[in-house]
Amino acid sequence: MNEHDQGDSSVHVDFTLVSDIRAIESAQSGLCGLCANELDPEVAFLGGLQSMFLRTYGDPPMHEACAIAALTLCPHLAIQRHNRPPRDSVYRKVLYGPKFWTDQKPDQWFLGVTRDFRLFRINGYAVFLAFPFDRVRTFGYDEQGHVTEQWAEQAPEKGDDMDEARRSIKETRMAEADPQVIRDQLGAALRTEISARNLIGMEDGLMFHFGPAGTKLRKMFIKLNGLDLYEVEVGYTSRSTGEWTVVGQESDVHVEALRASVRKLAAKGVDA
Repeated sequence: MNEHDQGDSSVHVDFTLVSDIRAIESAQSGLCGLCANELDPEVAFLGGLQSMFLRTYGDPPMHEACAIAALTLCPHLAIQRHNRPPRDSVYRKVLYGPKFWTDQKPDQWFLGVTRDFRLFRINGYAVFLAFPFDRVRTFGYDEQGHVTEQWAEQAPEKGDDMDEARRSIKETRMAEADPQVIRDQLGAALRTEISARNLIGMEDGLMFHFGPAGTKLRKMFIKLNGLDLYEVEVGYTSRSTGEWTVVGQESDVHVEALRASVRKLAAKGVDA
């Protein structure tokens, strides 16, 4: 994961930065991101509290045993006082990463085990979205600053504990669809740009009219699915017949890509 092609058939190894090319290759080939052997039906992801609750990671899936080995062998993980050096590598990306990522080292590491994942590219970064975890193992540091397992438990259910954890990391994307949250994620500027109006909250999302007035009543539906990803549908109702026609859809839209998806589908809806 730390091998970076230099374009002249040589490879540079930089342990401060995961190679997106290698990460994507391993995930798409069904290989462990650490040992490069075939993944098991269950895969593991390792990260801090925020990564666990958002289920988003920059590292590809791995074997659970390999994740445990990394906690022992990687100095950054195994020793609390060990921090990565400044990232002055020539391979460091100049693009901004997803806003929910942080370079701050967590006090605890959470190893989540799941049966599937999705791969996205956000602002030039490979982002892995884990399916809901079947179980989670928690690792912290003892008095000597060495990593140690604290407990293993079933993955947290959606509810008060989940909501409190999301509030503690200032996360606004809710487990259940919140129309006001979706409004805020779209932003006033985009709503004005596409002439969004008559915003109506639904149990699983938000519906609104948009675009110029005319013989077609253009609508957009934004719904949250079971993976905490958005389903966006755009279409129009004929004012004369009342018939609903779908002109565009996008599935499994990550919150970071929601505005771009809405802008693109709104343009398609206006042209229809």
